[in-house]
Amino acid sequence: IHERSKSTLIEVMHSASVVVLLATAVAVGAQYQQSEIQFWNALGHEHLEQKLKWKAPEEKGPKNVIFFLGDGMGLSMVTAGRVIAAEKAGRDYRNQKWAFEKFDFSGILKTSSYDFHTTDSAAGAMALFTGHKVEQNTLGRLPGFGETCEKGDAAHVNDGIAELALARGMDVGVVSTTRLTDATPASNFAKGVHRLMEFDNSTEIQNTKCVDIAQQIVRHPADKFKVLMGGGHAYFTPKEEGGYRTDGRNIEKEWLSLPGHRSLLRTIDDINAHNVNYNDQVLGVFHDKSFNYHLDELNNTKRTQPRLVDMAKKALEVLQKSTNDNGFYLMIEGGHIDLAEHENKMNLATEELSEFSHTIETIRGLVGEDTLVVVTADHGHALTLPGYVHKQNSILAAEVETDGMDADGLPIPNIHFAAGPGSKTNRSTYTEEDRKKDHFVSPAAYPAHWGAHGGEDIGIWTQGPYSWIFSGSMENTQVAYMIKFLLCLDQNEPTLCKLRREETGGNYATAPTAAAFKDDVLTSTSTPLSVIILAVVAVAGALSTVILSTLLIRSKRPNKVESIEMNHS
Repeated sequence: IHERSKSTLIEVMHSASVVVLLATAVAVGAQYQQSEIQFWNALGHEHLEQKLKWKAPEEKGPKNVIFFLGDGMGLSMVTAGRVIAAEKAGRDYRNQKWAFEKFDFSGILKTSSYDFHTTDSAAGAMALFTGHKVEQNTLGRLPGFGETCEKGDAAHVNDGIAELALARGMDVGVVSTTRLTDATPASNFAKGVHRLMEFDNSTEIQNTKCVDIAQQIVRHPADKFKVLMGGGHAYFTPKEEGGYRTDGRNIEKEWLSLPGHRSLLRTIDDINAHNVNYNDQVLGVFHDKSFNYHLDELNNTKRTQPRLVDMAKKALEVLQKSTNDNGFYLMIEGGHIDLAEHENKMNLATEELSEFSHTIETIRGLVGEDTLVVVTADHGHALTLPGYVHKQNSILAAEVETDGMDADGLPIPNIHFAAGPGSKTNRSTYTEEDRKKDHFVSPAAYPAHWGAHGGEDIGIWTQGPYSWIFSGSMENTQVAYMIKFLLCLDQNEPTLCKLRREETGGNYATAPTAAAFKDDVLTSTSTPLSVIILAVVAVAGALSTVILSTLLIRSKRPNKVESIEMNHS
């Protein structure tokens, strides 16, 4: 057979075997319930199967993954913030892209939690970082185990990205503008808790056997992280030292006394002065609670906290100077986009989004082509842009052209929340000067102390190796599944290393082996007969594909060979 034809046949066989592996995994996953990760992994299998039908896994996977999470950064916030930022900058073109919108691939994610249509930040982050759908307001806890922590490790989620990355020998970092004990950063390490069990005397932790989130930074897996940066100093320190703890413990000092070369940073000057060592572990706690809003900080005569970009750059420096050749996983959260939306304060939210985008652009420029960058949100907000607004008017004004739609005769705001403190904003009297104020509260329909999350799908943007597999419509759990797949983290699931037969020194064969197929899918002794039958059918279909391809090649009809090559390019 002609060499080109041989290459085509090998490629066809490769694609067919990949499809067999993933299709069988989907069949195996069908026996599970939504409380089990196998159910959600099966959706990941299905998504990968579709992606690998049109593009085979030819390139080497990413060495590093940087995961940017914009808390509350729903698509309506992305749009509204883009326009507000353009207005403030005096740009006539109002749709200039955020840094992450320039990435090669994008998709949309479903955001519901295990038990609610609209997720909170804890359950949303758990789905993204572990692949589990969990109950609302819980961290590191499987569904159905209650809130008293009596079941111990049996109730814990132990297969998140961060924990599996450590097991594979990678370095891990977490950066946030919120408290390190808050939902998003804590979802990378906290075990078996309600999200509000942040310190030993919290209301939620009373009469339970739970370990508060703050003290979990001196336990596995957080004690092994290379970088932890954020706020929450009061949650780590005792009342005698101005903190909240009643057990007398100073968790920061306990962390500092653990084995290894450790540094505790507390101020901007500490960040600037810190000379990174190759074996550094860094804990940065820069605020008693969560950070101040970035816009408020810009207006201060003296800076009181580092910027998100400052922390991200230092964290990246620590990880890049490490002598660990296994790569790193770094999570960076812009946490106050969400907080400002809860308060219906769009000027603050936009500035937080601008800082988040600037941080992404800066960090993307400091990493190589071996790094996958993922940008998404945990949820959106109940925020809308009611039509119709002329471009000459500010999007923050109440100047919608109603065409007679206004039943009460009052102006309709261009940005509107469903609920929150903005219900007190009088839409008939607020002025241009009002809406230019940093803490201007946009109107809301229903009175509430706190604005509500939205349940709509949110965006995901990716750049780097295999960023194309994150395109399309997905469950949020599939993000974790895909990262585990690419970094070869979960040995109970198909991984890129198995598909490409990674060998010592990074050499790859063309197609997965039968052993990989067996290890990935058919090791479960509880696999029902119906699943095995489905697997056999899948294998038969793949073999038929290979046989047909061989016949086409041997027929010496170049146009059909070219067709096969085109379909699998």
